[in-house]
Amino acid sequence: MNRLEKNWRQMHKPFWPKLKPERINTKPPHVMTQIVGIVCKETVILASESQYTIDEYKVLEKPKLDSFTFKDGNQALVALAGAVKAAKRTIELLKETAKETNCETEPC
Repeated sequence: MNRLEKNWRQMHKPFWPKLKPERINTKPPHVMTQIVGIVCKETVILASESQYTIDEYKVLEKPKLDSFTFKDGNQALVALAGAVKAAKRTIELLKETAKETNCETEPC
């Protein structure tokens, strides 16, 4: 390499260091929703943890439980798991339908 070529290379070096590309995690995150239902003599207890995982991000303190009331005053509890947007839309549809529906309270 002659002197001119060497000077040219020195002048055209990038001003930033070469960065090594980071490995992108291609495995889906290990996620699991925990929901517990307890049937007591005169009530039902439903509980869950409150963390959403959306893509590779974790969001804390988001409710996964919801309730709605039927036309005749009966109430229902629902819990969501899996695809958050789809689950929330399903709950919205249930609430809309419940406003116009009487709940059958007789056992099957």
